[in-house]
Amino acid sequence: MPVRMPACHPDSYRDAFESRLPRFLGTNNNKEKLIASLFFMPFMNHFVYIIYAEKFDKYYKGYTTNPENRLKQHNNKESRYTAYFTPWILMYLQKFDTKKDALIREKALKKFSKKSLINLIKSPKNILNN
Repeated sequence: MPVRMPACHPDSYRDAFESRLPRFLGTNNNKEKLIASLFFMPFMNHFVYIIYAEKFDKYYKGYTTNPENRLKQHNNKESRYTAYFTPWILMYLQKFDTKKDALIREKALKKFSKKSLINLIKSPKNILNN
């Protein structure tokens, strides 16, 4: 399926876009990867997480599609807000089917008291407890 994309060196406005196959469709292996990624994309998992900085007794709540990578980002000081409080420990993880549901839950968690967060971390909703 041709895709409209910017031309490398357009001669005029009319030539500013060209139709061509994306580069990654060159081999059968890449075609299979593309088909697989399109098939599984609707099933992407969305997570709400709580991390804890023991040294500072501080909790942080967030959203991600890759909890392992996101925790590394926090601990590598790649997140401005959490950079000062390292190291972080993943304490709570809840999975959602849609980004919308996860973001609604994250917004609700940001209003929780510390006592409520501790109770939530101990609850069955935390997939780290299963």
